[in-house]
Amino acid sequence: MQAWWQRWRWTVLTAALVATVFSGLLLNGRLWGIWGVLHMRPYYTDLVAVLAAGELHAAGGDVYGDVSLDPYGRPHVYGPAWLLTGGLGWGMTDAWWLGGCLAVIFIGVSAGLLAPTNRGAVARAVLFLLSPPVVLGLERGNNDLVIFLLVAAAAALVSVRERGAALAGAGIILFAAALKFYPLVCLVAVLVRPEALGRRVALIGGGLLVFAAFWWLWRHDISRALALTPQPITVFAYGLPVTQVTWSYLPAERGWLLAGWLPVLLAGGAALWRQRADVISLMPADGWRASLMLAGGAAWTACFLLVPSFPYRVVLLLLVFPAWLRCGAPQLGGRILWIVVAICWWAAPKFWLANYTESHPQESWALHLIVFMAGVEQAVWLLVTVVVVAAAVVVMWRRWRSDRQGAGSASPVTSSAR
Repeated sequence: MQAWWQRWRWTVLTAALVATVFSGLLLNGRLWGIWGVLHMRPYYTDLVAVLAAGELHAAGGDVYGDVSLDPYGRPHVYGPAWLLTGGLGWGMTDAWWLGGCLAVIFIGVSAGLLAPTNRGAVARAVLFLLSPPVVLGLERGNNDLVIFLLVAAAAALVSVRERGAALAGAGIILFAAALKFYPLVCLVAVLVRPEALGRRVALIGGGLLVFAAFWWLWRHDISRALALTPQPITVFAYGLPVTQVTWSYLPAERGWLLAGWLPVLLAGGAALWRQRADVISLMPADGWRASLMLAGGAAWTACFLLVPSFPYRVVLLLLVFPAWLRCGAPQLGGRILWIVVAICWWAAPKFWLANYTESHPQESWALHLIVFMAGVEQAVWLLVTVVVVAAAVVVMWRRWRSDRQGAGSASPVTSSAR
């Protein structure tokens, strides 16, 4: 017991602090605005929308049509697999306890993945988990938290040597992809499994075929859901398309956008280039941390490059940091996490300024500052994504070289046995 407590006491403290502060926010609605979070009623509003769709589907209604049980009239915009909630007997009235369970599990798993080992690491973990983007996901009961938990479990399983564990992990990834599509890219986590390359490729190929069959069978529902999927046209979203949206929709503010974007991108790029030896050491060659990083990094990168993402999708980076904090360059990993923490808290003053701009539209300085801050933020996320991609490419290159060396050193007997 003593050994267990010595190892996990900082993790327990992190989870307890985050849970306590989040509970305080739930009990005092006046704090949401100070925190930089737009609070919606009822609590766990995004979860309510999913449960409303499941409830309507169980009653025989059209969840993609004009009629909705959701208090905001929102149709179902996700994959049909979410509608299983209605078959389980869950409805909107269950949102309070399901949302609470989701928050508790997410906080516990996140604290365990970050696994702080001292007071400074606890402070860093707590600040990240209580930052406005993450708290927004908790307050809404958003299903990206569910995806995070599924991918975390799947990535850990696919790193296990036993074939059954790998199949279970791939199955969980496919289930997550059926829920929200983008987790399909997380199948790349299979590439660091401790087995022959052919088996890894076969597992990924089989997963893609299963998902293709699912897509074909449910293609009408999926096409209707995709047509309804909201696209956040706002500087409060993340992703490369957000820069283009900001540039197009706010032409008078382009100078402010560049003033924030260019200096950070140039200075940050130069710093990363000087530390390129450390950047390529951010990734272990195998093990569960490597699987987590590949899965989370692939999901984050796909979302960042292809679509504007609501802020709570930053939780995908939680899958990356266990590798970065315990790799060949943990100091660089820790500094990047501190930068991510800072830019996540950047959302709070942006939120305050947006409220000020709404009530004082004649004050142009506030809009200038918002766009400048958005430029800084978008440049930071681009640099973080570059590091994610670079680390993933390096580990896959190392694993490919290891596979080739293993194949080259095998005798004809062992080769035929394989």
